[in-house]
Amino acid sequence: MAESPPPTLYLLHGDDEFAAAEFVTRLRDMLGDPSSAALNLHEFSAEGLDFGALAHACSAAPFLARRRLVVVRPASALVADEARRARLEALLADLPTTTASS
Repeated sequence: MAESPPPTLYLLHGDDEFAAAEFVTRLRDMLGDPSSAALNLHEFSAEGLDFGALAHACSAAPFLARRRLVVVRPASALVADEARRARLEALLADLPTTTASS
C-alpha cells in the first residue's frame, strides 16, 4: 500500500506559545542537516505580511531536502478580514506537497 504524503498545512492555534514553538522545532528537525534545514525554513509575521513573499517561499522547491517549512505567526491574523482570508485560501489551494506550512 502506498504511503500517503505528510500534511502540507499545520494550523496551530491557542495561547500555548511554548507548545507551538516546540512543534515547529520538531518539524524543523525533520528537515535534516541543520545547515540545509536553515535554507528550507522561512518565518513570517502575519502583521503586515507580504503575500507575494509568502507565495514565493511556499512555491519554491526545497534545497537539499525533501521538504521546506514556512511558518506564519500569529495564524489568526491571516484571517482577520475577508480580503486576507481570500488571499490565504488561494495560496493554500496551490501549496506543493514539498511545502509544510504552519
